[in-house]
Amino acid sequence: KISKRFDQDISAVMGAFRVDLDGDRIVAARLAFGGMAATPKRAARAEAALIGEIFGEAAFQKAAAALAEDFTPLDDMRAS
Repeated sequence: KISKRFDQDISAVMGAFRVDLDGDRIVAARLAFGGMAATPKRAARAEAALIGEIFGEAAFQKAAAALAEDFTPLDDMRAS
């Protein structure tokens, strides 16, 4: 959770992640975000980018690049 204040904060962005491995290979991934769309939403393209990859930095970079296809961030004052 990322917020701009310490007390009575409203989060700007939050994320929840689950990655299932078979050895070091990613076999399932669930990535969900709040504050990136009108309602909380899963990052389907980023999830797909992870499946079959070796768990590590290269897989995370691939998923991060796919996030731009999953979301158009809100431009209101809380999420800007």
